[in-house]
Amino acid sequence: MKKVIKTLIPAFIGLFIWSCSGSEKTQATDSNRAMDTTEAVMEEEEMDMEEADTMMVDGDSTELDSMSFEYGVWKVVAIGDVEIPEQGNNSTLKFQQGKVSGKGLCNVVQGDYVQTEDSLIFMEPMITTKMACPGEFGTMDDQFQEALLKVQYYKMEDGKLHLFYEEDKAIILERY
Repeated sequence: MKKVIKTLIPAFIGLFIWSCSGSEKTQATDSNRAMDTTEAVMEEEEMDMEEADTMMVDGDSTELDSMSFEYGVWKVVAIGDVEIPEQGNNSTLKFQQGKVSGKGLCNVVQGDYVQTEDSLIFMEPMITTKMACPGEFGTMDDQFQEALLKVQYYKMEDGKLHLFYEEDKAIILERY
């Protein structure tokens, strides 16, 4: 019996070491595959961003421009005739496959939108936080949220995204 145990123990130890070394190779292979996939996705996104920039600079087609606003994050620079002061302005919007998310001047906004060739409509209700925001930024934040729900169409001009909520009034955004 002692002889059998003495024989089995080294066998189990050898089997254990062999199985561990195999799993390390498998983990390394899986890790390499994950790295390769991540790198491929990052390269594809970089190409998409370069393509979007090229479309904005070279393209004058509505179809090309309509695709490009979904790339990247946009910073709000004006609401109607009111320019947003640079200091303290962290307001952004990000568009992606019918979803919009971002930050107003005080509150977070999130919702859905519908886009056609030149129209852009934000669907109600939009989800927003209700943080207290005193003073000038509070007023602008309220105007921003109200204007978003009134947007009817958009236009890309000089690398800026104009979201028209009245015939001659727009929320103006630039790439962040």
